[in-house]
Amino acid sequence: MFTINLGPFSGKNAPEIHYHPSIADRILEGTAALCLLSGIGIVCWNYFHTDLLSDYGVYGIFISIVVFALLFGGAYAPVRCINFPVRIGKHNVVKQYILVIKLIRIFNIFLTLVSTKKS
Repeated sequence: MFTINLGPFSGKNAPEIHYHPSIADRILEGTAALCLLSGIGIVCWNYFHTDLLSDYGVYGIFISIVVFALLFGGAYAPVRCINFPVRIGKHNVVKQYILVIKLIRIFNIFLTLVSTKKS
């Protein structure tokens, strides 16, 4: 099993949380998907209009798809698979879990944009 390592404090003993994504979470997921699709579209546009497909474009899109899939799945990870930067107790586990999930979704947007960047 994988662990999202953000700090030294394990969430293995924390109570299980059933978090349903909010509208803001869905918007972040949609933005990451739009970034991925736009990167694929740019590479395809360059290929069909210039008949050149650089290795960087292919590798960039492949890396972007892998990063998107890993972070999209990581946003639905249970609490026991996350190492938090602060001590986790019954009083703060929900807030810390939501912050980690939002951080992962924002990283998904930024890393998808960076991995599809064309020089």
